[in-house]
Amino acid sequence: MRKSRTGSAAGEALASPPVAAVQVPLPLLDVLADTRTAFFGLCLDAGEQVLRTMMEQDRERLCGPKNVPDPDRRAYRHGRTPGEVTLGGRRILVPRLRARRQPGRSCNSPIPCSSKS
Repeated sequence: MRKSRTGSAAGEALASPPVAAVQVPLPLLDVLADTRTAFFGLCLDAGEQVLRTMMEQDRERLCGPKNVPDPDRRAYRHGRTPGEVTLGGRRILVPRLRARRQPGRSCNSPIPCSSKS
């Protein structure tokens, strides 16, 4: 380095201090496990919503749209009962939709139709 006219080394203030490497331990495996669990939960929620939508579509195809009178319908809505489905290796509670067939009409559907007793 060359000296400046004032007696101090020129550029000495611009020189960078020595760099110290610092390692911060991150719980990377825990973060990955939490991410996997969250993604699995997201998939289960999405699967449950798809299942409920498909069941409602089956009932709508059989009974017609809700609160819309239709003299040609084969069945009518009759509430729901508790049911279980295995999804992702877990048993989840899903309401099982019910329908009742109209007197004198057949009821071929994935939803079990019962007749009035």
